[in-house]
Amino acid sequence: MGNILFIGDEISAAAYRLAGIQTLSIAPPDTVSALNDPQAKHSALILLSAAHANAIRQADLHEHIRQADPPLMIVSDVGDTCKKPDFLSLIKRRLGVLK
Repeated sequence: MGNILFIGDEISAAAYRLAGIQTLSIAPPDTVSALNDPQAKHSALILLSAAHANAIRQADLHEHIRQADPPLMIVSDVGDTCKKPDFLSLIKRRLGVLK
């Protein structure tokens, strides 16, 4: 296992680099290939921008989160331009707690 890796836009990546975190600055359509990149696979944790998370199929995103190898966390981008997926509401709806 390696370091923490941020995958997202260049401006957010610059802030994460200042904090000592490795980054991959890519266009949102390249997110799936970045998640399968060897650098990502050898990370201890992946921080994925919300914009990039929303750019891939939800089934692919859920599979990466479910596998937790490495763990994946969705974070806001610098402009908070994209809403993070609401997994808690999804779980509650599937359990019948929330309609």
